[in-house]
Amino acid sequence: TLAGHGLSLSLALAGAALPDGLRIDELHVLRSLARGRGPEEIAYELALSEPTVAALLNSGMARAHVASPAEAAKYLENWGIEFDDEPGLEVPEPPGVMVRRSFLFTDIAGSTPLNELLGDEQYFRLLQRHNAVVETLIRKHAGVVMKNTGDGYFATFEEPARALACATDIVQRFPLSLPGAPTATMHVGVGVHDGAAVLSGNDAFGIAVVTASRICGLAAGGEILVTEAIRRLAPETEGLFADRGRPPLKGIARAPRVYQMRPRRAPVG
Repeated sequence: TLAGHGLSLSLALAGAALPDGLRIDELHVLRSLARGRGPEEIAYELALSEPTVAALLNSGMARAHVASPAEAAKYLENWGIEFDDEPGLEVPEPPGVMVRRSFLFTDIAGSTPLNELLGDEQYFRLLQRHNAVVETLIRKHAGVVMKNTGDGYFATFEEPARALACATDIVQRFPLSLPGAPTATMHVGVGVHDGAAVLSGNDAFGIAVVTASRICGLAAGGEILVTEAIRRLAPETEGLFADRGRPPLKGIARAPRVYQMRPRRAPVG
């Protein structure tokens, strides 16, 4: 147990109640702020888009009632939460907690050919737009961004309906392109599965997570693929489901039945 109120970082990351109703993603940006990081550095450090960092700073600083890096550092010290990143400091590995969630993965279709077509600088600009769109939509539907996978995202949702609504919004916001290169478009595929997994910090582990990732790998640009578990839990109003059978999934001995979801609702905005 640490100083102050005795809230260790390991407990915070494992899902214990955080002070002042802080979310774990707000805590992460506050820790970076306390270390003297600016918004751009925080975005790079946490693999988030700058708009997302700005939103998390605003909400996290408001909840914690702090207005500067020094105040953020004092706040974390009072709660006994580590934020110093000097050499030698080891952050404890949080214990795993078994949870049931809906797991959503996104993947940019043909990312390498698109990168070659646009060149690194232009592709990076388009990737930043992609990141901002996907992160915003995940948070809009009360999802938790677990990680940026480089060509996509991994997120969790407490309710399957929210995961499907997020998937619908994501595919309907793409393709994206840059001014001057309208034919070089970025398309995204989405895979969703529901099941139990071990939640540890800002990551999740287990066969259900692997299954969701493998399902996403089958999705073409603009496609939403879901498992039987999701289809059974999905609201009838969310979409139509076309049976795709039981395609083999690498490393999964008992592959689930897969469905392509066609959203019922029209794009918003």
